[in-house]
Amino acid sequence: MTVYIASKDKVFSRMLELEVSSYGAVYFEIESGKIPNGGVSLIEASMLSSVVLPDDKDNAPIIVYGYKEELENLSFNSYITMITRPFRIPGLISMIFELPGNDNQSLKPKTVSDKMYIYDISRQVKIGETSVKLSKYEFNIFKYLYNTKGKFSTRDSINKNVFNSELSSSYEVDVIVCSMRKKFMKSFSKKIIKTKRSMGYYI
Repeated sequence: MTVYIASKDKVFSRMLELEVSSYGAVYFEIESGKIPNGGVSLIEASMLSSVVLPDDKDNAPIIVYGYKEELENLSFNSYITMITRPFRIPGLISMIFELPGNDNQSLKPKTVSDKMYIYDISRQVKIGETSVKLSKYEFNIFKYLYNTKGKFSTRDSINKNVFNSELSSSYEVDVIVCSMRKKFMKSFSKKIIKTKRSMGYYI
């Protein structure tokens, strides 16, 4: 499943990205104000003026989120759902996957279960019959996390130990990891690189 997000709040958007990807969804930002087909769109109420909502009820489902005062005067077609902030992430995940309740076992994060093969020369990661080719930076980070499996690595430690602090900002690590996660989720539908808040990334 693909989840598209339109939000001015980059911190909140980043949090949503991490949460939905951990449940097997692939995250993308909505670009050019166009609602894509083939996924679920999460739209912040303050972004509605920048997004063109479709009239076609067969289009991909849309969830608009915002504070009570932002939503109370809004009126949408029946296929558009509203959720009021603050809300609990499990509740949002349940809504996205259309599953009843927050304790449904189907909502547990996916983990790697099949044997993984890593090919240094081609910079590929293979699980089962499916393989993913990574960029040089992505592969270097992945190998570092794999070789330190079970240990937490902050963006600063990755920048230092993998790139000799050559990245202009340690936040570039987040961008590279995010790109890698999209590839893994699209091909494997598994959560391979995980995050522990304030601790770092790990496999």
